[in-house]
Parts: sequence; structure tokens; C-alpha cells
Amino acid sequence: MGGKASRNQVQALLPADDGAGAGQRVSAMEGTLDRMSRAGKQKMSDDQKALLKSSTGGGWDLEDAQGNKKPLSVDVVNWFKRRNGETLDGSVAFVPWIVQQAYFEGNLEDGNTLVHRGSGAVVFSDASGFTALTERLAQKANGAELLSQCLTSFFTPLIQLINAYRGDVIKFSGDALMIYFPAVDDMEGDQKKFKVPPHGSYGFPDIGPMATAVLRASACCIEIQKRLHMFDTGVDGVRLCLHIGVGCGDVTILQVGGVEPPETHVPRTEYIIAGAPLAQISVAEPLAKNGETCLSPEAWEHVKGCVVEDTRRQLDNPDFHLLYKLDESKYTFPTIKASARERDKRKESRFSISELDVIRKFVPSAVFKQIEGGTLTYVNEMRNISTVFISCSGVDASTDEGSQIAQELMVSVQKICYANEGTLNKFLIDDKGMLFLLAYGLPPLVHTDESTRAVMSCFDIVRAFKNM
Repeated sequence: MGGKASRNQVQALLPADDGAGAGQRVSAMEGTLDRMSRAGKQKMSDDQKALLKSSTGGGWDLEDAQGNKKPLSVDVVNWFKRRNGETLDGSVAFVPWIVQQAYFEGNLEDGNTLVHRGSGAVVFSDASGFTALTERLAQKANGAELLSQCLTSFFTPLIQLINAYRGDVIKFSGDALMIYFPAVDDMEGDQKKFKVPPHGSYGFPDIGPMATAVLRASACCIEIQKRLHMFDTGVDGVRLCLHIGVGCGDVTILQVGGVEPPETHVPRTEYIIAGAPLAQISVAEPLAKNGETCLSPEAWEHVKGCVVEDTRRQLDNPDFHLLYKLDESKYTFPTIKASARERDKRKESRFSISELDVIRKFVPSAVFKQIEGGTLTYVNEMRNISTVFISCSGVDASTDEGSQIAQELMVSVQKICYANEGTLNKFLIDDKGMLFLLAYGLPPLVHTDESTRAVMSCFDIVRAFKNM
């Protein structure tokens, strides 16, 4: 996977008698050595390349093209393993569980746009107070560092709650999150090994995969509001609040792009989620005020017997419903969460270091470089940049035809953006439609004429879209 710069210069070889394991890469060492060999940014000749081999004594040797071997000390080996683990942990957070699963199912091959087709609940959570927070912190000398700390303290418990209910964070859109709760048939297999039923309560019949997914999403949203509503940032009295929309239905996840940015030889790919639930949350989320969660009619139909509606405020659209609390005579937070956790098999499909080249496609190269170097926590800064915000409507990316159009749009925007040495920061589908966010002036591509480059890109993008 990846382009020229992602191919291994230092390769791991297993002993020939390893049997079934011979087809696997000795990944705990290989990745870091490979990336170290590229650190000088000089192309290595064949006689300069080194092979990493396991020695007969269980250690590791570096062997050059002439067959000369040099053993690696235990300290060096442990350092390599530690750095590999830190790089993996930092970068794998950029790839949702469902995309990792798609890779192991063979759906993430180059040229394959469709990654996943399924069903479930989709949640769009938008934070209020973020603009006020950034405006205040922009006036402080250490504002970037404080902003990073505030967002980390807010989003860390939020994501932990989402994972606990088996949700999958698909996209960040500024201060908003797109979350997918897949509908999974948890009644398959031996149920005796589980402590509680899929929906979390004994004495009640199974409600089915979709209803269970919407129930978990609803319980998650209620707990999020209880724990994080009016979150104190500690900055001049600014507080963060969430308003949330919930929908459900058929979902499609695509991978689009594949064009190489000018600063690297690794093709840049984005994943997007599309489908009917996004149209539902585009109505539900604006109906919800701070501290509220609004369900679409489709989502409400699945859980109306499991939750209590908030009738204190009349919505402009009577078909949508505000969520108040769980019907605790039937379902409770601890049991719903416990059921989701004990049936969660996602870690079985988690990327390892051998998939690092796959992960790199989805991580901005400048960010990956900082993760790889262990310096990500030191890159916070306030910087003047030029941004381009592109909104595109009229394309249903969940269809076969629409997915191809989305791919063509993405490739066109990538080529134009990269030709002007900008960064395609984001491509997503949310409550506002299909969105592109381009930035000019992000490291390492910095120029004195960023605004001009941004405007020139706009002209080219308009022409490209008209020709499609």
C-alpha cells in the first residue's frame, strides 16, 4: 500500500521453517527501521539497503547487501518496539473501527471506492461555545496550548463514552462529531457466555439489531448530556454544550481520493459516510438546542417503547422527538453499556504495526511525521492561513453512481489543491451536505501568497465542477 516513500527499505524476514507464520511480517521491528532509513530523504541504492533478520539465538541482526551481519542490542530492540507502539497508537486513532474491519475483509484495496455497506444509527453531535473559546484563547500567548488542553479534556471522556456503547467516531467536523452505531445481530452464537441480553435487560424480548443500535445510541447521548453539558473549559467562564441529532437506516462508507500531496509520496485518501440517516440528522440536529438530543421519526419508531420523550418544548417539526431519558423500568445505562462492551469484537480487527502503510493514507503527512517523531504534543500554534470552504449538493454518495461522482470530485479537488501547494484538510458529508475544506499555509507548505493560491484554486475548482 502507499506510494514510493511508503515501500519498505528495511525488510523483516522470518526463518524458513516458521510454517504458517512465514507469511506474516515481523512488524514490531520493521516499521521503525524502515522509517529511519527514509529519514535522510535520500533514495537508497540496492547495496545500501539492509535486511532485518531474526538470529538463531532469538535476537535480531542487520544484514547488508554483502551479507555482513551486525547484532542489535536488547536496548535497541526495546527502543524500536516502544517507538513502533507509540506511532501505532497515535496514528490508528485516525482510522475508524469500521474502516479497519473493512481492510481485513479485503474491501480497502486501491481502486475500491465502496468500503462498507450496512445499517445502523448515526449520531451528529455539535458543540456550542467553541468559537467563543478560540476567540478568547487567540489573545493569549499560550492560547494554542490551552486550546489543545481544553479540547482534550472535553473530547476524551466523550469518545470514551462513545466507545463504551460500541459507537464508532467516523469524522470530526471542527467541533462536531459524526458517530456510527452499526446494527449487529448479537443474538448469533452461544448466548450463555454473556451476562445480559443484547439490549441489556432480562425479561424482555429481543428488539432486533437496528433497534438495539438506536437504543445504544440514545443511551449514549443521554449519558453524554448528563456528564458533559455545560462543560467548564476554565477559560474566562466559557462553557461547552452539545446539541445532538440521531437518525438511522442504511449506511454506506466510501474511501475516496488517492492523489499524492506535494510534500510526500504517500497517496492521501479520505473516508466518508453517506446514506439516509444523514438526511435525517440534517433536520434533527438543528431542532435540538443546547443540552438536547433530537431523534428522527425513523429512529424514534425503533425506541419509542424504550425511552421517555421530552415534551417540555414543542418542536417546529412534530414528526421529530426530543429525548428525555431511558424508560428505567425496562432499560438502564449500566446494563446497556455492559452488553455492548462484552459483545464488542472490534479489537479482533484492530490494525497492527504491519498495517502502518495503510494507516498513513488516512493521516495528513505533517501530522503523521509528528506522531512518528513523538512530537505531536509540541506542535500547537496560532497561524495565519487562507481557507477555502466548498459545499456541494445534489449528489447521493450512497448510490453506486453517486460514489463514483464523489471519487471524481475528490480527485479533482485534490489535484487542484496540491498544484497550488495547499492542504485538503477535510472531505465529509454532514448536515450541510458534501463539504471540502482546503487550507493554504499549513506546515510544511508555507508561502507568502497563500490568499492568491487559495483564490486561484477556487477558479480552477469551479471550472472542474462545471465540466463534470
